Amino acid sequence: MKKPKSNPYVRKLTPVMTKYLTGRFGVAEGAAKWQKTLEIVQQYWDETTYIGGKDNILADNLYMSEILFAAVEACDRDFPGEDITKLGDELMIGGIRKMGKIVNAPKLVNKRWVQNIVARMYGGYIRKSKECDWGNTWTMEVNPYGHKDGLSWRFTSCPLAEFAIKNDFLPWAKYLCQMDHRMAEAAGCKLLREHTLVAGDDECDYWIVGEHHAAE
Repeated sequence: MKKPKSNPYVRKLTPVMTKYLTGRFGVAEGAAKWQKTLEIVQQYWDETTYIGGKDNILADNLYMSEILFAAVEACDRDFPGEDITKLGDELMIGGIRKMGKIVNAPKLVNKRWVQNIVARMYGGYIRKSKECDWGNTWTMEVNPYGHKDGLSWRFTSCPLAEFAIKNDFLPWAKYLCQMDHRMAEAAGCKLLREHTLVAGDDECDYWIVGEHHAAE
């Protein structure tokens, strides 16, 4: 993993995180906590099993989350879970909302050609993850329950959940999982989910449907 100053995940998070830390602690202390965050996350990355880097379409989820967990640690775990939600909103929700309106996501998720694209994309990931040495990368299935509408998949293992469990970050990881719902809603859809791995279930299920879908 690249050192923090040259790391694309750090570059993406730096403006949002430095703004947040400065707002909470002031300029000097905020800068010190961000520097401590970078030192901690480098330790995490040095210890994290290689999961494919940029060749793994899911890897961003782990690397970005580890930065947030490092910030929690740098703040001596005095980091409200609600602030994870606010940071996630600032990073992602605006862009997703705009794109959802442009492509009419609630209808798009029911298009067979879109479902086929998602199936091919994740099918390619599944093949590569078996062919390559990606350590404890996500194991997944596409549409395991045979839904006819919407987009569906499930994870039966997750390195983010494993990291959170190992390092006692579950109280904050649960807010990261909730971002899946917020992102779906921002696109004009909804995520129907019954289980998550961070809650101790044996799967993390995704079924993304239009916002007026009848199933619950």
